[in-house]
Amino acid sequence: MLYFLAFWSILISYTDLRYRVIRNQHSLLLLLLAFWYAHSTSDLLQTVLVLILSVAISLTTNWLGMGDAKLFVALTPIAAHFGVLLMWQSWCWILGGIAAIVLHIKSRGKVDAIPFAPFIFAGLFLAIWTI
Repeated sequence: MLYFLAFWSILISYTDLRYRVIRNQHSLLLLLLAFWYAHSTSDLLQTVLVLILSVAISLTTNWLGMGDAKLFVALTPIAAHFGVLLMWQSWCWILGGIAAIVLHIKSRGKVDAIPFAPFIFAGLFLAIWTI
């Protein structure tokens, strides 16, 4: 399972870095795989809660794109299965924040947005690895 997730993380991170897009097909396939892997009732409930929060943040602010929101929702069952949902979210925002600060300083404020998919996957793998 984690090997397949690693493959998809490389593919999705590459397309997000290169083209600034996370394809719906990739997110949907990842969501189906995640529910096949972790399909308990609590995983489903946590996924619905993350769906509501991610879409609300994405629609009301410019912090998170809809592709990133879909990716959060797709990976939530896996994080919930390992019991690292909050740790994963924390690592995502910490790593993304550090990268944003470094890019802002190096480019003297010329960067408006950064691709967030690599930080979502890095946070998940780091959270799973540290349990």
